[in-house]
Amino acid sequence: LSYERGELLRDPRSYDQFEADLRAYHKTFFGDKNVMAYRVAWGSTGSGTPDSMRFSVGGAESVRGYEYGAFDGYDQFYASIENRTRFGKNGNVQLVAFFDIGNAWQKTKIENGKKINAPDRHNAGKFADLKKGVGVGIRLNTPIGPLRFDFGWPVGNKMDDDGMKFYFNMGQSF
Repeated sequence: LSYERGELLRDPRSYDQFEADLRAYHKTFFGDKNVMAYRVAWGSTGSGTPDSMRFSVGGAESVRGYEYGAFDGYDQFYASIENRTRFGKNGNVQLVAFFDIGNAWQKTKIENGKKINAPDRHNAGKFADLKKGVGVGIRLNTPIGPLRFDFGWPVGNKMDDDGMKFYFNMGQSF
């Protein structure tokens, strides 16, 4: 759980930002070779929050199958389920299958030719228009830490034509 209070210099705006990030892991009937991993994250921030401090959902850390920061907003929700299976003599290779779901919400309107963003609490409260992604990944344990290679696809919306996204990172996704 985290809370942040922000006051902007030379600007009367201030904001409060809350975020919860819950994670759980358990072994399956395959014992030490297979683990299920779960993550749920939720956040909300005030209407005075600057663009750079609002939430971004999409990419390797939230909803895979979409570009990094594909969805921006004052409210966010995302969840992931991963099945992680170790292979090899020392378990240095891990195969992962995952499902991600989430979105970030805001309303955008044009006033005097300028784009104005505002919170969209109604749709955020209903968890409207959740984006989904599925995929597979490989984790390689190296002396410098795990290397992560994920392949994600968007599911069930207009962005399906975008096709597969590839992500490379270090460490587990969560």
